[in-house]
Order: sequence, then C-alpha cells, then structure tokens
Amino acid sequence: MNGLRHRLVNDADVLTYDAADATMTDSNAYTQAYGVYKAIPAELFDNGMEVAIYTGRTEAQKIIAQWNTSNPYDRIVFTEEGASLSFVLPQTSVKVVTLPELNGKSEMYAIPLALVFLGVDSPEDMSFDVKYNEYTDQLKAEASFRLGIAHVWGQYFVRLHLLNS
Repeated sequence: MNGLRHRLVNDADVLTYDAADATMTDSNAYTQAYGVYKAIPAELFDNGMEVAIYTGRTEAQKIIAQWNTSNPYDRIVFTEEGASLSFVLPQTSVKVVTLPELNGKSEMYAIPLALVFLGVDSPEDMSFDVKYNEYTDQLKAEASFRLGIAHVWGQYFVRLHLLNS
C-alpha cells in the first residue's frame, strides 16, 4: 500500500476532499469519511464500479465512535477478517477497509478497485532460470522480479486532505 499511497499523494489528477480539521477525532471522523464518499465521481457508481475507502484501524474506530454516538439506534456493524476491520459506511454503499500501513496517519483514500493493477517494471527486471540436477533427477525453477502497484485515471481516486494539519 505504501507504493500506491505515494503515487496517489503525488498524482495531480487525484481528487482531494479538503476537511478543515487538523486531525481525525471521535467527533469528526465520520464527517470526513462521508466527505470523501461524496467526492467520489458519480460516474463510477453509475457504471457499477466497486469503490472502497481505505484507512487505518484507529481512524475506522473513530468513524464508528462518531456514528454510534450520534445514532444510538443505528449502530455500525463491522467484521474483522484477519488483520483488517471492515464495514459499510452508513448512508452509503461503500465499504470502509482498514490497512495496517495507514494506522494512525489520519489518511483516507477512496479507491476504485478496477483501476489498480499489480505488475512488474520491465523485462530487464525479470529473470527466470531452470536448472536440471542429473544426480537427483530434479528440475529447479527460480524466478525473480520486482512487483509494483499502479493506477490509471487518477481523476477517479479521492484522498482526504486535512487543511490544518
């Protein structure tokens, strides 16, 4: 995620939701997450693209705390899958997913999953060797390459920007 995060922060096409806050707290986290949701281009939803909001566990707990405090009869139901916490952001159809790399950073990213790719840099960065051991009658295959993450059409991604931080 750090590579994608770096790319999204430095891509001038990525949309930003500017929140007039210095940090994310129990009293503003849901408002910030809903602002990120509202900044997602409508054409993504109109075309049935899946979009998820990624943030840290601490930030997700603050979103849950603000919503549950303000809406005691409509509590957020969340699930834990491995090290990740996830839930549907209330009043939306977008899933919020936590990533350990974002924990405690007061960062949020709305990512259309179909526009993110895992790939290799170039053919020069890849090698594939096959060796035959006559003594044991075994083949040994070895592959080495550099993986990276990339995105296309930055204008469909949204990141939270805290103006007073």
